[in-house]
Formats: sequence, structure tokens, C-alpha cells
Amino acid sequence: MAFASILASAVGILLLIITAYVLVGGTLTMTQTVVNAQTDMTALHVKMLGTAVQIEYTNVSAPGQLDISIMNTGTEPITDLAHMDVLLKSGGGVPVLKIKDSGWVLVSISPDTVHPNQWDPGELLNMTVSFTDPSPDWVQVTTANGAFTSSYIKK
Repeated sequence: MAFASILASAVGILLLIITAYVLVGGTLTMTQTVVNAQTDMTALHVKMLGTAVQIEYTNVSAPGQLDISIMNTGTEPITDLAHMDVLLKSGGGVPVLKIKDSGWVLVSISPDTVHPNQWDPGELLNMTVSFTDPSPDWVQVTTANGAFTSSYIKK
């Protein structure tokens, strides 16, 4: 009978140790996941803070075609050009979203010598945006990480 109580106590202690091990392991895994997520968000915010763009020039060059030149005035290169958006607004209408290749086309990046096909700080990106009448009065260009610039269009 004494052996049974010692055995029950040993099994109870073993179950407590296993439970503590599982709880501590789960807590450590969860902590690691939270720390990694916070590190990723901090890196994203630092990159976003270093991103700045400025419209240098706009011109309606042909019917239904708007030319825009934008300078990368930030400290971060912009590599995700495919996810840049352009908004056009005409008069009192609602802004119209234009996406790459079906609404706007990359014409050139100049000078594009350091990292080809990447929009580095100090480089000028030239794009053409298609639109339907009426001619837009205002344009906004937004990068993939949320930095944006806007301008009224001179006619």
C-alpha cells in the first residue's frame, strides 16, 4: 500500500513536469513569434519612413494621355513598381484608380545606372497614364508601401 502512494506521487510529479514543459514551450514559441512580427513591422515602418516621392512634372501630351515625372526624394529604393497606384480626379467626380499596365505604363527611369529597373533615390521615373474624357485636374501616385505624392495638373 505504501508503494502505491509513492507510485501515485511519482506519476503526479511526472505529469506536473510534463505540463510545465508544454506550457513553457508554448509560451516561448508564442513569444518568439510576437518578437519576429514586431521586428518585421519595425523594419517595414523604417522603410516606409525613408520612402518619399515628389511629382516634378505633369502634362496632357495627347488626347487621353497624361505624362508624369516623379522624383524619388527619399532614402530608400523603390523596387515594387508593379504595385504602384495612380488616382486621377476630374472636376467634381470621384477619383479613378489606374494600375500598372492597364492604366499606367512605365516609360523610363533616369538615370538608371546604379540598379537597373529599380527606382533609386535621386532618380526620375517617367510614366504615361491613360484616361477618358474629361481631362483630369488632379493626380496622386502612391507607392506599394504607402508613400504618396499628389499634384494639380496644369492645363
